[in-house]
Amino acid sequence: MEIVSFIPGNIVTPNIITIIVGTPDIDAVVAAEIERMPVAMADHPAADIVAGVANHTGANILAAVADHPDAQVLAAIADHSAILLAAAFGNHTQAQVVAAVADHAVHAHDLEVETGAAVEAFGAAGLGTAHLISASGQTIPGGVGATGIQDNAAVQVHAAGAAIAHVAGADVAHVAGAAAMAHIAGGAPVVHGAGAAVGHVGASPVVAAVPTRLSTRTISLDVDTLLGDVVTLYYLAVGERIAVS
Repeated sequence: MEIVSFIPGNIVTPNIITIIVGTPDIDAVVAAEIERMPVAMADHPAADIVAGVANHTGANILAAVADHPDAQVLAAIADHSAILLAAAFGNHTQAQVVAAVADHAVHAHDLEVETGAAVEAFGAAGLGTAHLISASGQTIPGGVGATGIQDNAAVQVHAAGAAIAHVAGADVAHVAGAAAMAHIAGGAPVVHGAGAAVGHVGASPVVAAVPTRLSTRTISLDVDTLLGDVVTLYYLAVGERIAVS
């Protein structure tokens, strides 16, 4: 028994369908079926897709990202033309960039200076120097709270709100011959946690079809095939059967 799967394109019944090069010649057809891939791919509600993507633990995602040699990560990043990178960075409205930058709480700290053995906030009341004076005479007044010299070293985190989102336009795409990031041997893939998978809804993407042999290389089906359909043909090859008297 031979089993061959191929994509014939849009063939209206009973027009000829030619099997792919390199497969054995057909002696007798047995069965066929069509897997309607466009239906299968589109047949998922948005909520299911979101649930399926979200259904991975943070540790799994980190493990999967970390599970690539540095050289592969660099190769994958380098594998984009400069014009594509520029287009991707430029593909944000000014309002979105401003909103994202503004979407961080302000963190301010008084600058501390040493006065002998003591450490105190610059400009604080009590012992210490009230102002910072340069060698050429410029004075930076001290202060307390948010009015003095400040060290903004605290980590800046997003508040609830605006992120920078792509507008309609250029994404960063792989160029021809590009190096992709591949998993290393024995590494950690991203696996589903307990819960939501992306499931099919509606009709089955598998369509029944009855094949007819036209020649050793051609068949016809009793139903039309659509663009993207995958046809699987089950048949006996020439020479596979031995006639007996």
